[in-house]
Amino acid sequence: GITEADLFSRAITPHFIDFMEYQIQRAEKYYLSSDQGIPMLSADSRLPVSMARENYSRILQRIRSNGYQVFDQRAHLSTVRKLAILPRVWLGSW
Repeated sequence: GITEADLFSRAITPHFIDFMEYQIQRAEKYYLSSDQGIPMLSADSRLPVSMARENYSRILQRIRSNGYQVFDQRAHLSTVRKLAILPRVWLGSW
């Protein structure tokens, strides 16, 4: 239901929102399933993989809270926010 013209015009249509929500939910399922595998990684790999998982998961939340405005607004986490996540992820990675 999304046309090429919709994409080039950066239109946030109901079809686009449905598409984005489908992709976000799909990614979230992958993140949840990855939670089982992260403990199986070598100790030196767990922290960076866990941080990536947390950061990208939160970026998806940010896309939602931005009303799916991915064309005009970059969904990202500040360095401060990433650092705030680090202690919890570090403790959970052991």
